[in-house]
Amino acid sequence: MSAEMISCSWPGPLKTRDTWKWSPLSRIWAIYAGFMQSVILPFRTSSIRGNVGRHAWVLLTVLLAMFSGCSNSNRAAVNGKVTLDGQPIEGGTISFIPTGDTVGSPAWSKIEEGRYAILGHEGLAVGINRVEVRWSRKTGKKMPAIAPAPAGAMMEITAEAVPVRYNTQSELKRDVQQGENTLDFKLDSK
Repeated sequence: MSAEMISCSWPGPLKTRDTWKWSPLSRIWAIYAGFMQSVILPFRTSSIRGNVGRHAWVLLTVLLAMFSGCSNSNRAAVNGKVTLDGQPIEGGTISFIPTGDTVGSPAWSKIEEGRYAILGHEGLAVGINRVEVRWSRKTGKKMPAIAPAPAGAMMEITAEAVPVRYNTQSELKRDVQQGENTLDFKLDSK
């Protein structure tokens, strides 16, 4: 005997001989029905019914957006090397800020042993991004530490090692493409 699919007139589950198969629309319908039954209907006679109804619709809209297959198709992964005067940057950060017509959130990564990586799900906005590199390097000088440090404790003084043309007044821009990107930066302190 073959397992035939039996469909319903409402967007419910499809039943085979032994199992239920839920389509994405069926899952949304089940969540909505459960939400309405457990949250909205008990408050129908309440004086706060209007507010609960508004909040329910907002929550329903958010749930629909989450389950409707939204994706980060305009995001890309990036990795690469960053050097200053030929030496790898250790302990800095690199930021990518969408610029011009590029729409999206900024993304950043730590630079460790001269390398950085930003994964696709955290990724960069596809298009032109301004790049900022920062690295607070120890100067070899010390100063008295402030509270809550113990009295007499000293702390290392650090200074920005990367010129402002690569961070606060960055001149670096890169065109980020869909998928994996390798972007290396060879910075010069002079």
